[in-house]
Amino acid sequence: MNRFNHSLFLLVCIFLFEFNSIAQDDGMFSSVRRFKQLDNDFVVINVNSDQWVNDNDNISVKTASFGFGMHIMAPVIGKHTLICFAAGAGFSANNLYTNGYPQLDSIGATHLDLFPDSISYSNNKIIANYFEIPLELRYRTIPDNKGRSFKLNVGVKGGYLFQSHTKYDGDEFRPGKPNEQVKFKEYRIKNLLNYRYGPYIRIGYGKMSVSASYTMTNLFVENKGPVFRYYSIGLSIIPI
Repeated sequence: MNRFNHSLFLLVCIFLFEFNSIAQDDGMFSSVRRFKQLDNDFVVINVNSDQWVNDNDNISVKTASFGFGMHIMAPVIGKHTLICFAAGAGFSANNLYTNGYPQLDSIGATHLDLFPDSISYSNNKIIANYFEIPLELRYRTIPDNKGRSFKLNVGVKGGYLFQSHTKYDGDEFRPGKPNEQVKFKEYRIKNLLNYRYGPYIRIGYGKMSVSASYTMTNLFVENKGPVFRYYSIGLSIIPI
């Protein structure tokens, strides 16, 4: 189990422990009432199509490059007003299915090599996982009604890269390796920038929203990798 899976498992365990503690203290029906009293958009789950803007027309990303994220949010100012300010913490997992594989050149810079036409593969992706802190302004038409309110959320979030790897399944392409079908992961992609930040927006009603975000930083360290910037479009689900 890699570090990202450990972190996700720990987060779920903490959530279940807290729910179980409330249930034991007050009973299940009291627990449900208390969870219903939690602030609007307390848990935000994002399912996105991850894409990038790049300076190389030959490198592309599949539309079905799905990413996932979850954030715990709470209002800081204006809890019961039409407009409020909220902050939180969470993580995002970005999956970029691409036609290039990261390689190091002679001076230690990273570049993405296109696969030769003779190479066939079913899976090739770059995975980058971030701890994140979002800050947002919220507009709610009915602030105290979670299920019947139109919502507009505009914010910024900063992230710290805590895990990255590639995943490949197809013909062997690495020099000096036997010509056969292979499946492997390589961890700690070289020269990835270890932080990112950018704006995002969510628009929706009740427990469902459409979301979009853009990363203003490059995926790689400047002058040590290609120019790629994330953007994501998807759905946000608010279960609590």
